[in-house]
Amino acid sequence: MASVQRRAAQPGIQTFSCVPLYATVDAGAAAETAIIANTAVPTGKRVRVVGYTISGGGATGTATFNSKPAGAGAGITSSKTTIIGGIISAPYNPLGHFESNMGEGISVTMAGVSATAAIDLTYVEV
Repeated sequence: MASVQRRAAQPGIQTFSCVPLYATVDAGAAAETAIIANTAVPTGKRVRVVGYTISGGGATGTATFNSKPAGAGAGITSSKTTIIGGIISAPYNPLGHFESNMGEGISVTMAGVSATAAIDLTYVEV
């Protein structure tokens, strides 16, 4: 029988446990919609998105994710183009697809989409 050796954490290397969290928003045709408010992000943490789905609704448009402080958000992804009735899905990625700036939440800027546009996120706080 093979033995399994376990290493103790090395000095200077951080270990942490990530519990997946979920957020959903009906973004509609609003210009910018907060998904995770910056007040919900613990001090010294980032929001790392590990999976998402964008439903474009009844119109073609674009969606861009932003790192959102108290003021205007700054784009942290490219613009995702949605089509009528189409869905954009980014499957689970343990390394994350994108993340917010330290202590900031996530918002989305929608352009040209219908009032039925919706976004679902799976994220961890790191």
